[in-house]
Amino acid sequence: MTAPQVWDAGLQPERTSLAWQRTALALLGVGLLVPRVAWATLGAWSFVPSGLVVGAAVAVLVAGLRRYRAAHAALTSGGKLHDGRLPLLVALTAFAIAALAVGLLVAAAPG
Repeated sequence: MTAPQVWDAGLQPERTSLAWQRTALALLGVGLLVPRVAWATLGAWSFVPSGLVVGAAVAVLVAGLRRYRAAHAALTSGGKLHDGRLPLLVALTAFAIAALAVGLLVAAAPG
């Protein structure tokens, strides 16, 4: 007697894809918020880091969708899974946002 399969192999890549979409949405929100926070210190130059973060958000969204398709194809055909470039992009973007925040704090400090 065989037990019925209780999970669908396609659900894990779908959940991961949704997580990448949420990450891209969060980066987009931060990117749109940067000029509001940094305007007093950077002025019009605050649009430069904002554009970079928004660009990274779009790249994460596109790469996440490609990653989902590749993972889904790998599950159905037994092919190779993806590499770690997308998590590296998100980690570097988060580091850049943190460096910008520290720079703004230092620049705005009295004295």
